[in-house]
Amino acid sequence: MAQAQTVLLIKKLDHVHASITKMKDPLDDTNWMIWREHIHRIFSICGIDPYVYGKLEHPDLALDPEITTTWDINNMYAQIIITNNISKDQMVHVT
Repeated sequence: MAQAQTVLLIKKLDHVHASITKMKDPLDDTNWMIWREHIHRIFSICGIDPYVYGKLEHPDLALDPEITTTWDINNMYAQIIITNNISKDQMVHVT
């Protein structure tokens, strides 16, 4: 995706209430199929799909520091949602 198109797509995301973004049953060794279906919906409702699936490139800091900061915050939000929804035993698979 071209830099100009990437910048147009980046906006500060609303951080949805925790009751929506934290599942009752985090990912463990037994529930991948169900967890996957639920987490895809959470990604969508929170607007983090492009960050999770790598479809929104990191903007060039030199071109637009404010947009780059927004991208970094949104990406961190995506990381928090993922790590809040996996068990401690699954953390070894997350980098």
